[in-house]
Amino acid sequence: MDSATGDEDDQLRTRKFLLLMGGALLLIVVIALKLTGDDDAPIDARSSEPVVTLASQTSTSLADNAERPDSAVPPIDCKDILTFADVSEALGVDDNPQLSGSSSELSRAEVCTQTMAEDERYFVQVSPSGPSDFEAGTTLIGVEATEVAGVGERAVWFGGPAAEDGGTKGVLAVEETSEHGRLFVRIFIGRPDVDEAAMQAIAVGLAETALSRFPGVEQESTAPIAPVEFTFTEATAEPPDTAGNGLGANLLAREERGDWTRAEGLLASLAYLAGETDGDAVLATPDLDEPSATLVVMLAREYLEGDPDPEVASEVERLLTALTTHPVVEEEPSGRTGGSLPFESGLALLQQEGADEATAGQVCADAEPELPCFERIALPEREGVPTGKYILWVERDVGSRWTDAYIDAAAAGVLDAAATFESLGELAKTTVVLRVGGVLMSADVWRAECEISISDSLTTTFGPDTRFGQAVAREMAFCLIGKEFRSVLVGHLDEAAWWTRGLATYLSGVVYTSANAEHLRNPVLLAGHELTTTFTQRSWTNWAFFEHLHSSIGAEGNLANISRFPVAGDHAAALAAIPGMADEFHEFERRLSDSALVDIGGGLVPFEPDAWDLEVFVPVTAELAVKRFEVRRIAIEVQPGQLACVETTQSGEGLVSWRPEGGEWSEEPPTQLDGESVLVFTTVEALARLTITVTDVTEDESCEEDEQAPTTTLGECDLACGSSSYYYA
Repeated sequence: MDSATGDEDDQLRTRKFLLLMGGALLLIVVIALKLTGDDDAPIDARSSEPVVTLASQTSTSLADNAERPDSAVPPIDCKDILTFADVSEALGVDDNPQLSGSSSELSRAEVCTQTMAEDERYFVQVSPSGPSDFEAGTTLIGVEATEVAGVGERAVWFGGPAAEDGGTKGVLAVEETSEHGRLFVRIFIGRPDVDEAAMQAIAVGLAETALSRFPGVEQESTAPIAPVEFTFTEATAEPPDTAGNGLGANLLAREERGDWTRAEGLLASLAYLAGETDGDAVLATPDLDEPSATLVVMLAREYLEGDPDPEVASEVERLLTALTTHPVVEEEPSGRTGGSLPFESGLALLQQEGADEATAGQVCADAEPELPCFERIALPEREGVPTGKYILWVERDVGSRWTDAYIDAAAAGVLDAAATFESLGELAKTTVVLRVGGVLMSADVWRAECEISISDSLTTTFGPDTRFGQAVAREMAFCLIGKEFRSVLVGHLDEAAWWTRGLATYLSGVVYTSANAEHLRNPVLLAGHELTTTFTQRSWTNWAFFEHLHSSIGAEGNLANISRFPVAGDHAAALAAIPGMADEFHEFERRLSDSALVDIGGGLVPFEPDAWDLEVFVPVTAELAVKRFEVRRIAIEVQPGQLACVETTQSGEGLVSWRPEGGEWSEEPPTQLDGESVLVFTTVEALARLTITVTDVTEDESCEEDEQAPTTTLGECDLACGSSSYYYA
């Protein structure tokens, strides 16, 4: 693994997940969640002080010395002060497919933070303020306040380009009169896609809604919360394919954010793949850690089968030909002195000159040393592999890195893959070319013959061993997938990326059960993204689920499942509809939770699961939601010597399992918890919800059956006696 890939892996392993326990605009109300950190974390609600980005604020702690009112307002459960309906309307997420349907809320110590789980930079937080927010010289997020009119009795705004976050966040502090005393509220907002004025307007609208819902505030807000349309103008470094940075993912990511059209992206990506342009003009990130560019070639063929611009189509055709075009020098008899011929023509010419399998090497041996030549490698007969159907060529050029060891590994990869795939489905005649120059590897799967191009730049990624053979087998798996499922894929490649790439990786592991090339990077990437994405938001790492199914249905069963996918429709829903799939997916996530996913070649897949940590030391309510093929894994810790009394309710077709540390999985909801335990919640349906309520934390040996949950998690005197932190005399 190169250093760039290693650095990315380290980053993914250390990536911390903040506020991502929810989904589908639901609430997670947590009194004591152990924050696992993020540079954009708004506030640690236990201290009501900033975690990272607000750390420079001055004298704005809730421990102000101002007098509290005598009429004690109980601590406020702020999940009702600003609901997700309010926040989603204000942030405009309902109309934004990138953010809608995956949000979360944490409520703790009178602080509520609603975060868009797909992009944590988008959030709203309501929390107590205080008189010090209005004192001269007070700063939040690195800037002093400016007055804001039209909301509350008085209000100030902290934000703007000079802020620590460069203007992607802002804080509105508001004072209002109530019958219980002066009410002080902060509204934090994260909105990186709009200017400061728009962000402030959203905060003002939210503040007016929030103020009207506090105890003792009589007036009702009539001002609408004006949504602001999302415009994604900021470049993002990470492509949407969260399983790795490949050329196809790069193309789609830059198209998504408006850098180029599909046609422009294809032209740029194909030119880079063919070695005709530098990566600086093409790549969103400096390095690619995924060596296959087959998706780019498939997208190009898909484009050509549509209604393409004639000039663009001509150039796309030229670039596709360049991937399988090779210099053939012939001084006699035609008199041509060199140049590039289409690959098919080059083969025909060499064959006319006697370049059959028996004499292939002689052609290059007789050529001028400084001129390139293509040598056909004789492949031995293999049982189950039709003679002449699979062909391997190697470019013999000055400086070529194709040593005999690499050629042998490639030949083995071709034959091993052919022997396996011939028994699984239909493959077209396949030609593999080991090229000099260019970048990456790719398979052109939708022609009469499947053509695979492998650049010698790949020798810096793979050694001349079975892992290189597995890389060849993975490209050949695309030939199988393209032939078997062409009707399902054409016109729907974007939607099918999640299973085509995962299936190809899995199939290469079926060919090479012990090479384990997929283990070099994918388990780490899967762990880094598993809790924040669904199947359809990942791709290469989905091999792990196909491998889990392999033990019960084999490769034939996995391909049969794919054959059920509709030509035009929801492929994930089709997979979910297969009988028993809900149980299989749940068991898959339990095995990942236990680091016990069985590898095809024996042993276990090296996987270290991530989980969201929930420390329970007071009553708490957590409302979780999962979408189709998504998991919530929660590591719950009850303080030593204490017992947590638990109630659970569920809606939707979800599956829940609990496992105490060192114990066995159980699908029976617990009534009490102690020590450490793990919760896994999954569904293959559109949406499922689970509510976990810790009604009491006690030192008693058991929970009384008549234990009653408090009417609010924060409003009981035995939880937090005294007045609410929002009110001052």
